[in-house]
Amino acid sequence: MKAKLGEEAKQLDEMPPLLVEAFVAVQEPRFYEYQGGTDWVGVYRSFCHRYGRPNAIGLGLAHWIMIDHSSRPGLHRQAFIRQFIAAEIEKSLSKEEILFYALNARRFGEFTRGAVAGSKLHYGKSLDKLNEDELISLALITLNPEHRKPPFPQVLLDSTRERALEIRNR
Repeated sequence: MKAKLGEEAKQLDEMPPLLVEAFVAVQEPRFYEYQGGTDWVGVYRSFCHRYGRPNAIGLGLAHWIMIDHSSRPGLHRQAFIRQFIAAEIEKSLSKEEILFYALNARRFGEFTRGAVAGSKLHYGKSLDKLNEDELISLALITLNPEHRKPPFPQVLLDSTRERALEIRNR
């Protein structure tokens, strides 16, 4: 797999655990509960929630790796093909490898790739210098990196922190 990683890619064990857990809580809370590239429960839930208009909530992290790094124009619009590619990514990579690529290759705003670059862009400091709220905010930015900017409401930070701790305790 040839994903476009950020310039300063870090292994998961080099990243603050809260960032990884918050990222999973925000992006794909059922990440560890299924195999095959698609959270079908999430797809169904988002379909029902949006009154028949599915959105990106049900897409797995494997989908995002493919969408963010596809060299074929328009591939991100081809949902049927996307399912097969994501399933292949899930077959060939472990959950930890998918998280590695997702955290080091996802966009964090203003054309930055990876959590390290996102930390420098939004806070002007390295990941290990961020406090808990900043780590959670960094995960929240990935929901819409070109439009979501800190600071976030404290209630959103607190609810995301709770979901991240639930993932830690699974």
